[in-house]
Amino acid sequence: MDIEKQMQRAQTLRNQVRLEAQQRRQADIDLVLNRLEVFEWPEPQRELTPWQREVAEARLGVLNEVAALQEDTEVFFAAAVRFERLSRSGKLSAATTLRIGLANLVRDKEKALTVAADTLCRWRSADDGTLASLAPAVAWNNAVPEWVKPMFLLLKTMEKPTLKGAVRELQRQGMSAEINRAKQYIKQLADRIRSEG
Repeated sequence: MDIEKQMQRAQTLRNQVRLEAQQRRQADIDLVLNRLEVFEWPEPQRELTPWQREVAEARLGVLNEVAALQEDTEVFFAAAVRFERLSRSGKLSAATTLRIGLANLVRDKEKALTVAADTLCRWRSADDGTLASLAPAVAWNNAVPEWVKPMFLLLKTMEKPTLKGAVRELQRQGMSAEINRAKQYIKQLADRIRSEG
């Protein structure tokens, strides 16, 4: 009986925390929407920084090495798994290992020298033939993605505004909006508006 009560209490607390987070996010959205017309939007980033270009080129090089491993009838994921095993066993060339270290944005130096098959597949699916598609995103201070302002305008005009719905609509329009990044930008914009008064 005690265990059931503890589990119910824990579930109630989790639900309460989730609800409070949703309420905070909605308050942030409302704050930004109220100041949308007067807010000064930073220009979207058009050019890659040297650091982004270096990481994107390293990722492209790693993807090319995986493609070279790929046999004619083999799917990319199978080659990526073989490449992951080679990277974990240390059987790749020093140049390839260095390239993996540049491509990975992992703080742990040991983990940075290996690459997971899922990461390789994510890079491959993001690759649209341009270096920008493989480049890491920049911090808020440097740029705002082009889809952030349309996301807020969409939230303002939607009959039942939900963040997930707005992001899906932007994705349908061909924009590379992401739900986690949207949450991040909402929080950053709201904090910025609060600090400006």
